[in-house]
Amino acid sequence: MSVLRNFGLGEKFALLGFVGALLFLTPFVFFVRQASDTLGAVQEEQAGIEPAMTLLRVIHRTQQHGALADAATGSAGTQQADREVEKFTALVGSGVSDAELASKWKSTAAAWARLKASRATTPGTTPALQAQYATLVNDQLAILRSLSDYFRLNSDVDTDSNHLITATLTYLPTVTVSLDAARLHGAAYLASGQADPAAQAMIRALAQTARMFDMHVADMLGKPLVSNARLKAKLAGAAQASQDATAQALALLDAEVLRAAAPTATPQVLTQALDRAIDAQFNLAEAAMAELQLMLDERLAAQNLALLVALAAMGTLLLLIGLFGVAVARSITRPIVEAVAVARRVAEGDLTVTVQDGGHEETGQLMAALGEMTQNLRSVVADVSGGAHTVAHTSDQIARGNRDLSQRTEEQASTLEETASALEQLTATVSQNAQNARQASNLALGASDVASKGGAVVRQVIDTMNGISDASRRIADITGMIDSIAFQTNILALNAAVEAARAGEEGRGFAVVAAEVRSLAHRSAAAAKEIKTLIADSVSKVNDGTRLVHAASETMQEIVSSVRQVTELVGEIAVASQEQSQGIGQVNDAMTQMEHVVQQNAALVEEASAATESMRDEAAALLERVSRFHLGGDAASLPGQGHDSGAIVTVGQRVAVGRGPAVLVG
Repeated sequence: MSVLRNFGLGEKFALLGFVGALLFLTPFVFFVRQASDTLGAVQEEQAGIEPAMTLLRVIHRTQQHGALADAATGSAGTQQADREVEKFTALVGSGVSDAELASKWKSTAAAWARLKASRATTPGTTPALQAQYATLVNDQLAILRSLSDYFRLNSDVDTDSNHLITATLTYLPTVTVSLDAARLHGAAYLASGQADPAAQAMIRALAQTARMFDMHVADMLGKPLVSNARLKAKLAGAAQASQDATAQALALLDAEVLRAAAPTATPQVLTQALDRAIDAQFNLAEAAMAELQLMLDERLAAQNLALLVALAAMGTLLLLIGLFGVAVARSITRPIVEAVAVARRVAEGDLTVTVQDGGHEETGQLMAALGEMTQNLRSVVADVSGGAHTVAHTSDQIARGNRDLSQRTEEQASTLEETASALEQLTATVSQNAQNARQASNLALGASDVASKGGAVVRQVIDTMNGISDASRRIADITGMIDSIAFQTNILALNAAVEAARAGEEGRGFAVVAAEVRSLAHRSAAAAKEIKTLIADSVSKVNDGTRLVHAASETMQEIVSSVRQVTELVGEIAVASQEQSQGIGQVNDAMTQMEHVVQQNAALVEEASAATESMRDEAAALLERVSRFHLGGDAASLPGQGHDSGAIVTVGQRVAVGRGPAVLVG
């Protein structure tokens, strides 16, 4: 689509015409090709008529040559057969490019030469010789079928021609071969004079084959003879003669050979009757092929004429379509060219252009629309000029107001920034106080824990002192017991000494022991007294220590209670400081947001001021652009004149529209 934009309207119409011609010529080309193929097929069939007819004559001459009683008496027939063979050989060499068909014919021609030479030296006929003739004829018929396929004679699309070819080249040769074989076997049967059931069966089969294919020939020829009057006039006599001759020969064969107990006819009579039937068949073939040649000539001429007429009609139609297309294109492009010229003058600023009415079709409507557009554009330009002056004046006022607002906003932003900075410092101080309070609270909690541990230790000391006091009292009791034991020991020692004195010399050793025991008792009593004195002193000091420990314990409890109160107060101070820090932080965040908002407002004010300046510049540029339009002599009547809607001043053909007094445009 982007490529088409580079083409002019005339080029687009030419391209459209080319595409249309291409679409129109495509089926015509196929028609011409089909017609050419049909002509080629007809020409191929024409080329095959003469070789096919020549080969039929070769088959006829071969059959005649095989029926001769003595080859020496048939030299004229042999020469005719040689001429037909040579003619067909030349036709195959010049008009047939099928190597297989040419090879088959070469072998068949060699077989004919050998058979002809053998017959020339052999008097009469023999069954082996007749078998060679039958084989040669069958080979010639096979070549005839291949020839029909090569020249596409079997695929003729015309019904009459197809029936004529089928009857002549397919069924009729089969009839002649059957009649020829019946002639040979029937003559041999009559010559022998003996009834031979096997020979009769063979002759009966040959007769039935000839009769059946003769009926096929009659059916094939009957259809075109009924529909085509000329064929009926040309072939009806030959067809009837062929049928009559065949019927007479088959009737004679049936009467003298197949049914008669004692035949009366001679072999020569039967041979002549069958020869006449075979000759009649080939005469019909000659006439049919001649008519086929005429039909193909007429069809070829008709096809050529139809092709020429189609080409002429196509050329004429293309010429008419081309002329009509050129006329239509000119009727469309000429008004569009005029419209383009008007649009260019309007684009150049000339609004004084006059548009002529072009009619009621689409191009005329386009020209009328261009005229309305030019008239409306005059009014719009005047209105736009007045509006541009108004916009310029208003934008100037807005720009001044925006500049003042921008200055005040910047001052407010500066003050707010200083406030935010001070508040940020206060927030840092409060945060530091809160942190110190948290540390003091942690220290108080640690002191409370230490005091609690000291109280526990004092309680343990009190318990220990009480235990020591109890142990001292028990030691005093033990010391008293020791003192009592020492006293009793001393008494016992005194008693022992007395008893030793009474004993005299026998108790002197015991007296010594008693003295020692008494000495020990005195020493034990003295030691017990000293221990008792020390224990009493220790108990007194332990009691004093216990009283002091009790006093210390009471003091430690008071310290722990005081530390707990201090800890609670410091914790409350820390919580209050934390809340105060969070509150001041929120205030600081709010001040920061206010600062951002004020800065954004300042930026928006600056953008609005810049936009207003740009709008004022655009209004000035718009006035400059509008001043290039030529409004003509009716500019005074356009909207926007006067002091309320704007003044119009004309300088030559250029105008400027705006509010206030008239301004000269340079």
